[in-house]
Amino acid sequence: MSWQPTMHPHTFLRTTFFQYSTKCQVIKNQHTLLLVKFFLSIFIVFNTACEFKMGTDVEKPPSVTMPPTATPQDTTVNNSAYQRGLEAYQRKDYTTALSYWENSATAGDLEAQVHIGWMYEYGQGVLQNHTIAAKWYLKAAEAGHASAQTNLGVMYQYGDGLEQSLDNAIHWYRQAAEAGDPNANYNLGMIYESGNGVTRDITQAINWYTKAAEVGHMNSQTKLAGIYRRGAALPQDLQKALYWYKQAAEQTHITTTNRLPQTLTDTHDP
Repeated sequence: MSWQPTMHPHTFLRTTFFQYSTKCQVIKNQHTLLLVKFFLSIFIVFNTACEFKMGTDVEKPPSVTMPPTATPQDTTVNNSAYQRGLEAYQRKDYTTALSYWENSATAGDLEAQVHIGWMYEYGQGVLQNHTIAAKWYLKAAEAGHASAQTNLGVMYQYGDGLEQSLDNAIHWYRQAAEAGDPNANYNLGMIYESGNGVTRDITQAINWYTKAAEVGHMNSQTKLAGIYRRGAALPQDLQKALYWYKQAAEQTHITTTNRLPQTLTDTHDP
């Protein structure tokens, strides 16, 4: 008795081809999956690197506020001495700028006081002197200038020109945060996330970061993205992580003429 195929030869060929195609599709899908995993890994590594570069490492110094280039915060600055000082500063003629601002600062101009503090802190046109810088920041901070309060908080936190005091740093950061300085919110978030000198509190850190992130603070946006991606002390939320990464990425188009350095890492070593 001769052998009889169990199916028509054409059907057998079609079935064999289908099985071969299915195997190829499975292999193709596996390759696609591997590619997806590969690029996802690159994405995670890239964003982790961005977090570090953008100041999200808790050991890095916190944010400070540099003198503005456009609209001053305080209405008392609309005087010719201040404006001429600002023009000179933008030309990097620091000696002339200091001369004009000293006149304005003595008359109670808060912006001029902050600018002079910055120049002494970083040695622009003068010998670097943190003690004098802190004196000028304190003058403006006590009068309610938010940027001065943040900068003074940084000096207290690191003991630059003042006796180191985290309590005083937090005090001034809170004052500045209430006045609407996102850098102060970011600094408080850094303190509570790291737990350096305080009880570590991720929930409170997220609260401070969120306040700053919602008004466009890039470092805070990146911090939030990292926390949500890692699921640190709260459930992982990749959608929120991606949202804040995108928000931070949109900040990269801002030019340095519109946004001067906002972190000590821009001018200081970590």
